[in-house]
Amino acid sequence: MELALGVALGVIRLLLGADYAPLAVHLPHDPLTPEAFYLQYFGCRPYFAERVGGFTMRTADLSRPLNRDDVAHRVVVDYLSSITPLGEGIVESVRTIVRQLLPTGAATLNVVAEQFHLHPKTLQRRLAEENTTFVILVDRVRKDVADRYLRTTGIGLTHLARELGYAEQSVLTRSCKRWFGTGPAAYRNQARLQTTVSAPGSGRGPNPGNVSVSC
Repeated sequence: MELALGVALGVIRLLLGADYAPLAVHLPHDPLTPEAFYLQYFGCRPYFAERVGGFTMRTADLSRPLNRDDVAHRVVVDYLSSITPLGEGIVESVRTIVRQLLPTGAATLNVVAEQFHLHPKTLQRRLAEENTTFVILVDRVRKDVADRYLRTTGIGLTHLARELGYAEQSVLTRSCKRWFGTGPAAYRNQARLQTTVSAPGSGRGPNPGNVSVSC
């Protein structure tokens, strides 16, 4: 999320000027580094454990004239092209959009279909041609995101549930038991144990180059 917001802010500064700073930045999880780093990086006050990620901007900023630099224009076009589903297969395109929408709670068939300018039934038919469904794709994206966060971060389970678009942590617990055969806390502990066992000097594990990761 930090990387995506940083890139977005860079694009905004290309358009509005290098000194531009929003009023606030909102992140849907606890701070991963000291708050001072967020303030320095984004140039504005950070708010954590928010429902969605994004910026608070002044209304007047939306009326400011844009920089008309050819290089800046090309960078903006390339960035927007990179985050839209042009040129991807329908399955990967849907996965990309679902991942972006999950923290907002708006990763629904109707909303995603609208991004493709398709009727929901048409999108369902396109996915069926690829031997999958929208429900299956959303579930797989959630599983992948949960696996990554539980293995590599110390994000709180309540906030992880929000990141996956769940209204309650209990739904996350049930999903993890279905995906991994155990609850999220136990799965995280197992992942940490596996990392420690594979660390140099343990005498165990297939790859002696692995290191212990603290979350």
